[in-house]
Amino acid sequence: MTERTGLRVRRLGARLLALDDVDLGHNPGSALRGALAAALRDRRCDDDATWNSSHRRHCPACLFLAGADPAWPRGRDLPRPYTIEPVTPRVAAGEQWSFSLTLIGPAIELNEAVIDAVELAAARGIGRGRGRSVLLEAVWLSPIDDLGASVADDERITASTEPVETLTIAFRTPLRLTHRGKLVRSPNLEVLVQRLLERLEALSLLYGDDPPPPAVWRARRAAVQPVAQGAVLEHDATRWHDAWSGSRRSGTITPTGGIVGEARWRGDLTALIPWLRWGAAVHVGKNAVKGDGWIALSAVSASPPSRRGE
Repeated sequence: MTERTGLRVRRLGARLLALDDVDLGHNPGSALRGALAAALRDRRCDDDATWNSSHRRHCPACLFLAGADPAWPRGRDLPRPYTIEPVTPRVAAGEQWSFSLTLIGPAIELNEAVIDAVELAAARGIGRGRGRSVLLEAVWLSPIDDLGASVADDERITASTEPVETLTIAFRTPLRLTHRGKLVRSPNLEVLVQRLLERLEALSLLYGDDPPPPAVWRARRAAVQPVAQGAVLEHDATRWHDAWSGSRRSGTITPTGGIVGEARWRGDLTALIPWLRWGAAVHVGKNAVKGDGWIALSAVSASPPSRRGE
């Protein structure tokens, strides 16, 4: 399997009942991530083991709150084994609301700890005014809209091999990408795919089973680059959405804005589809743990050639 990553992904959906008005603000993913991180932090152990130890793969707090690593080649912060999929930012008391968390690799086995954290965060209150909620249920969801299964892995992601000539990507939450040190403020399929493969390589290395070596990932990036470059952007219904994320612990504010809307490309895009399907499962770009980079795909297969006599 040429697209093997060694990754497994599951999406856990939480349905809640608001006891107070809940206001997640202009950046719902950030509010959810902050509340869940605080709840998980209370479970932090006193173990001083290094990040690569087996301890960290089995301790919910240490795994989900993976810290900085000066030796990490792409900045100090390690990619976390989860993402957040936020929904309605404001809910009135008495109404139900929901969100989901995508768990990656070893985080899947820690779903009970995640559910406990959701219950604790909801009881404490989330967002502006600390609106309280109660968890009604937690269920496994399909990580990709058309997957038809609750687990995404290499076999399921690459199951579809039909040729694709038109691809629409919906940017459900802000997509924040950089290229050569500058923000990418309009749809750029080449940069998107390159950053996605970089993210998949990092997740595979940290959380995958028998991850492919760096040389394989370099070859993959080289192979998809001309495909993405050859795609024609024929429809752009995107805009830039400014958003900010504040940290109570550090007192800092971080920009989390990006591209939202949808864009459509035409070309021989078949080779990109397995990677983009992974992107729909694990997000693309910066701030994935705060909900950014959540995409959805709509691909149109190329028309099969007509047979003679028809």
